[in-house]
Amino acid sequence: MARYRTIPLVFALIVCASLSVFSEAPLRLRVNPGVILPLGGNAPFFRTGAIATIDGTFVPERLSWFSLNGELGYSYNKYGVSDALSVASAGAGVGLVITPAERFFIQGGAAGGFSLSLLSISRELLVGPGVYVSAGAGAFFRAAPWLDIGVSLGYRNVLGVYSGVFATLGTALRIAGSGGDSTTDVRPPAAGVSPLQGQTTEGNLLQVKDLVFLQIFPIFYSYYDDHPVGDITVHNPLSATATNITVSLFVNQYMDAPKKAKTVAELKPEEDARIDLMALFTDRMLEITEGTKVAAEIVIEYSVGAQRFKDTHIESINMEYRNAMTWDDDRKAAAFVTARDPQVLRFSNNVAGMIKGGEYQVNANLQKAIAFHEALRLLGMAYVIDPNTPYEALSEKVYQVDTLKFPRESLAYKAGDCDDLSILYSALFESVGIETAFITIPGHIFLAFSTGLDSEAARGQFNRTDDLIFQEEKAWIPLEITALERGFLEAWQMGAKEWRENKSRNQAAFFPIREAWQVYSPVGLPGAAESIQLPEKEQVLAAYTSQVVKFVDQEIYQQVATVRSQIRESNDPNRYMNRLGILYAKYGLYDRALVEFENTLSAGDYFPALLNIGNIHFLREELKLSREFYERAMVQKPEDAKVILSVARVNHELENYGFVRELYEKLQKLDAALAEEYAYLDLRGDEAARAAEVSGARKRTLWAEE
Repeated sequence: MARYRTIPLVFALIVCASLSVFSEAPLRLRVNPGVILPLGGNAPFFRTGAIATIDGTFVPERLSWFSLNGELGYSYNKYGVSDALSVASAGAGVGLVITPAERFFIQGGAAGGFSLSLLSISRELLVGPGVYVSAGAGAFFRAAPWLDIGVSLGYRNVLGVYSGVFATLGTALRIAGSGGDSTTDVRPPAAGVSPLQGQTTEGNLLQVKDLVFLQIFPIFYSYYDDHPVGDITVHNPLSATATNITVSLFVNQYMDAPKKAKTVAELKPEEDARIDLMALFTDRMLEITEGTKVAAEIVIEYSVGAQRFKDTHIESINMEYRNAMTWDDDRKAAAFVTARDPQVLRFSNNVAGMIKGGEYQVNANLQKAIAFHEALRLLGMAYVIDPNTPYEALSEKVYQVDTLKFPRESLAYKAGDCDDLSILYSALFESVGIETAFITIPGHIFLAFSTGLDSEAARGQFNRTDDLIFQEEKAWIPLEITALERGFLEAWQMGAKEWRENKSRNQAAFFPIREAWQVYSPVGLPGAAESIQLPEKEQVLAAYTSQVVKFVDQEIYQQVATVRSQIRESNDPNRYMNRLGILYAKYGLYDRALVEFENTLSAGDYFPALLNIGNIHFLREELKLSREFYERAMVQKPEDAKVILSVARVNHELENYGFVRELYEKLQKLDAALAEEYAYLDLRGDEAARAAEVSGARKRTLWAEE
């Protein structure tokens, strides 16, 4: 019986000793010694026994959550006092791999196969073939790049013979491949580049065992300064230790000097060292408009004893074209957001200038966003799906190359798909200081821009907060950038709906551009830009005004309805007409406000309306008209602090400083706090202008409620 018991143990030792032979196999081998406790009807006859399995796990590269498993097993249980049951088994199964944290993963699965039972009873040996099934799960920790350790629990049933639960302590050797563990850097080699197997040149002492280059994209040329373009595995076949090993990479025409990788202090005999290759490329990479092959020079320097050696290897590598990118990290698209491109700046600053000085008291970032959207629509910008590289398909094929346009190119072509338009909008907004973010949902990417307000301030300023996004302690407005044929407000509502629906399903991601730039810096497109004819200012202003007024009407609709009801029902309608005028005026709808204020004057001068009409003319810089209405209000209430302040302000703008001095002294006696708030009135010229700007007093308006 002892002879049969040792067979599986000898087999296990042979497998473990052979691991180095199979070092190129994409496997993870695990040795699991443990204990097994009997269950079921035979449990009273068996004692706690020993079990050991050798598992081989293969995890497909594209299905990191799935595994194919094979196992060899052996268990031994005492039967009665002197008898024993030994079971050898071989089988296969499937499993799931979950990686909840770096260097930690959980693997579970089920298996089945053939078994051979050896039962020793009263010195007689009974041998019987059979079938077994098992199921279990384990938790494992990545102790080293080649070693996992962990524990497993499970159930095992040799049909008709024996069943039990087992607990094992596992030690797994990673032979090759990612094994489904997200901590392993899974990066596809560039097409056409094969790993070198033991390549050497004459006189080389160290061997280049593997050399793999990744896909290299010109758009990320500065990114590769501290991120790998590939890796090299150096093998030491010598009987002596190699020390101070440095590897440098140089690509002629696209690098000014070789880039050294991290130094390996020593490499003992028969050891391997895997070294990441970096490259400090120049902006000449952006001149690559079609994929091309270039020669790369890899120089390995090292010491053996007191002597220094230098080996040189030449390898051809593929360079992608400058508009190429993969979607393995959605933040990568931020590199195309060239907010400082002269063409982008020309468009954004001209359009922003068209609406500068407008009357509407609406969030400043929102006003610029409306103007940009309407200007692009008037320019003829169109949403066109790229038939060769549609985002909807490529966003799920993360390592397939997509083609993206720079903002300048989208402006020139007047067309783009969802990723191109998101990049264009983001560049325009960022060029005038408005923060942006990419939003990705299944098969689609669109944009959000910051209101410049925190959550609390935004809730106080916007009535329809369901259409806002609260992220990064800020309030953002989502925008469906493909809705170019529609007005801004409809594009906003579409974006808000897409965000809400996908966020509720946990399938919406939010990527602030300025954070993405910390990893993927934007790069400038070389060459002169094609001149673009901007839309006419009158057209932009008309479209912009229509959308702003529509927005304001949506925001104040309920308030307007309430006040109009009060006007109809009140015995003193002037009070409520004045209130409605103030509501319009606060949003910059001055023409509507004037109508309401003037309605109160039909039966005679009404003090609050006179003061408020003066305010509107003051805001419009119609100073003589403003002074006229302020003075009429002063006749009504000559000792009112607000009217004295208003008359002083308009005369200060007209540079009647002597009269302003008299009024300011009177204001100090009536309301010292109000006078202090407008202290710039006691100054003249540039000094007064600076004080007014610092205090913000010139921009404040005191509306008269009663």
